[in-house]
Amino acid sequence: MVDSEDYATAQGFVAAGLGISLMPVMGIGGRHPGVVVRKVRGPEPVRAVHAVVRRSHPAGPALNGLLRALREAARQ
Repeated sequence: MVDSEDYATAQGFVAAGLGISLMPVMGIGGRHPGVVVRKVRGPEPVRAVHAVVRRSHPAGPALNGLLRALREAARQ
């Protein structure tokens, strides 16, 4: 088993015939020409994303806007 947190490296391992990889769509952006992409179905994997902010830092307009955008993106 080979483990990589870098999507391009994981695709390189697959292209070299060292196995398969599961990755989010965002990791396929620069798809390696030696791999084939297939969607996982039944059931589709779910990914949790969390926003962490400092308690001691008051939430300003920029932070509130970012959190609003993240919530909106999560609904899609």
